[in-house]
Amino acid sequence: MKDSGLVRIKLVICQTKADMTLLIDLDGAVKTMQAAEIAGVSRFLMISMLFAEDRNLWADPLKPLYVAKFYADNWLVRQTHLDYTIVQPGALSFHAGTGLIKSDPLAVGSVPRADLAAFLVAALHAPQTIGKTIPLLSGDQSIAQVIDQL
Repeated sequence: MKDSGLVRIKLVICQTKADMTLLIDLDGAVKTMQAAEIAGVSRFLMISMLFAEDRNLWADPLKPLYVAKFYADNWLVRQTHLDYTIVQPGALSFHAGTGLIKSDPLAVGSVPRADLAAFLVAALHAPQTIGKTIPLLSGDQSIAQVIDQL
């Protein structure tokens, strides 16, 4: 078997930027999922967008990114056998992380990048996050409390 470059990796976290939306956020994400499966990686954490699954809530200037996230998330759920967790953060901020978050599917807001990163590390070690899509915003609960409630 050809060395895929993912042979020794046990986890993939996928996050991309808004430029080149279809090539990166959709096609690149799907190629990463396919490579993970070929390499025998089972755990996959996808950073999506808040409300990516609901077209009625997409903001106009971000619609191309929402489309890419919508279809990439759906590919992950329906076309792979990966142990996935899809995290849907609100607007990402550069504020200092607080370690306090909430997971409310109806809320809007932001979350510091540091809190998103801390949540991803915690989710990696929390089997109850597998197969879930989790909205993530700044809040008043610890990351451990939110994960325990899943």
